[in-house]
Amino acid sequence: MKNIINSLNILIINVFIVIFFNKFVSSDVSISKPLSGQTFSVSGDEIIIDVKWVDSGAEPKIEEIVSYTFTLCTGSNSDITAVDVLGSNILASKITNNYFEAKIDPTAGENGVYYIQIFSVYPTGYSIHYSHRFKLSGMTGKDEASGSLNDPPPSAQYSFKKTGTETETDEAPGTIDSASFTIPYTLQTGRTRYAPMQTQPGSKVTATGWTRRFPTSAVTFYKTAKPSPVVYSTITPGWSYSRTSYFNYATPAPYPSDNGGWYGASERLIAPVKMNPISLRRRWLNDFDDDYE
Repeated sequence: MKNIINSLNILIINVFIVIFFNKFVSSDVSISKPLSGQTFSVSGDEIIIDVKWVDSGAEPKIEEIVSYTFTLCTGSNSDITAVDVLGSNILASKITNNYFEAKIDPTAGENGVYYIQIFSVYPTGYSIHYSHRFKLSGMTGKDEASGSLNDPPPSAQYSFKKTGTETETDEAPGTIDSASFTIPYTLQTGRTRYAPMQTQPGSKVTATGWTRRFPTSAVTFYKTAKPSPVVYSTITPGWSYSRTSYFNYATPAPYPSDNGGWYGASERLIAPVKMNPISLRRRWLNDFDDDYE
């Protein structure tokens, strides 16, 4: 199996090495599933994992992808090991709603930490993206799985005509596709997250009671410092509406001097009245006696 995978990887590299590539995009595919830290177990004679992704909004668009190759990987970010090819050269026309059902053979390796590589071929080049890490349970193979669930995904890689080959360390989308905002924020796992559009209040209050707009979600805290950020950027869409501003045509209020709320600096203030502390004490005692008579 490893020989087949190595041959496939060498073939892919050779196909693109003959073309002089130049950098063209920042990112294209943003993987939303599988989620970080999930555990998948053998059911029957295979493990099924739902792989989903969205368009990050950069050029070229997902619609331009010609084919996909999905590979199960393990290892650290500096030592990526291809374990099994889950789907090779699948035409993009066969992919629906940016979804792929990955079927993993339990004999591919041992129990442990894995992640999925998505190799996307464009007419002008290719991109490589990696999912977050997850655990596989019930595996019966002998090849060792390595890496930690706490590690961030390996950096994405791009190679396109016009500017060269470059390894990206983050995802900075350009024009955002509205489809990127359809996944609830708490379910997103990419390095670039997408927040809902800011809304404006209406001209009238029609609600008669308080209701929760979104369900509550759990929060967890890191116990140790992470070596790198999990989320590099959060993108919020611009308004899909316009606001009109008007001048304030109300008659200005009079100046303080016109309504008695102003006095000149030379005006004498009333001097504070000086009171004898002894007389005050007597008055307080008299008032106290009156209250208790």
